[in-house]
Amino acid sequence: MILYLNITSLIFILLVALGIISATWKNKNRLFYITAILLLIPAIAQVRQLLAVTGSLNQFPLFIFLVYFLLRTIGPLMNWYTHIHLKKRIHYWSLLNIITYLLLGYVIYDFFYTLALQKDIQSAYVVESFSEKNFFSVTYPIIQLLHLAQATYLFHKERKNRQLDDPIFFVKYILYTVIITLLFLQVSYFIFERTEVELLVAPIIFLIIYSVIVLVSIKYSTIYTPKLDVLKNANYKHLEILSDRENQVLKLLALGKSDQEIADELSISYHTVRTYCQRIFNKIDVNNRNEAAHYFTSRL
Repeated sequence: MILYLNITSLIFILLVALGIISATWKNKNRLFYITAILLLIPAIAQVRQLLAVTGSLNQFPLFIFLVYFLLRTIGPLMNWYTHIHLKKRIHYWSLLNIITYLLLGYVIYDFFYTLALQKDIQSAYVVESFSEKNFFSVTYPIIQLLHLAQATYLFHKERKNRQLDDPIFFVKYILYTVIITLLFLQVSYFIFERTEVELLVAPIIFLIIYSVIVLVSIKYSTIYTPKLDVLKNANYKHLEILSDRENQVLKLLALGKSDQEIADELSISYHTVRTYCQRIFNKIDVNNRNEAAHYFTSRL
């Protein structure tokens, strides 16, 4: 049963992650890449669970380092994601970030140290490095929660200036989901054995998390996907801050057209469309196509 649970969890994670990544592929920016990494980290962690279930994890000690390193980046990535989304300055050399760099740097150092060890003792060393009582394992949830707390603070500070259908609320759902998940996992380690948490509790949590992501993504896309017939027949005013061509691009973008489809319809190059989109985003102060579409439809 545990094997089937972990396989199901991995398949579901991959389907959701690849679905969201493919749906946002045409609008690649910093937020896209951070989102892709955040979605795929649990998939890599779930591969580790499957190796543990099949009893072959000890054959891949260096893979364990990769998993633990990536898991430790979730908090910082969510924090930076929030900063970028809110267009807040990221203080890369703040005390919290410096501590994070040092801890991640230690994991990297330990990785190369393990790489230099003899094959027959690598597994034992890795198990010891990431034991429950290890200093760096203990500090892991603390650093994660500090990053998530900072992101939450930024969100609440900004929320008063936002409408309920604003994209920032999509970030809120994901942020809260990550926080609850991290807290639940840490509590689970006090209640259950470590093996039970990693092989049984974790995959169930992954299934729940990605179900939430699916539901939130559906809600988010529903909010920002206008009805095509309404847009096509709507009487709209050109935005004065945009040129005529930029207004044309914005309307087609709001209709859900891809960059290539916009290029074909306006008889311009794909790269020119990308340039227009970036100019539009900057002029109307939005971060992505969904926000631009919402900005357009809200002014019909």
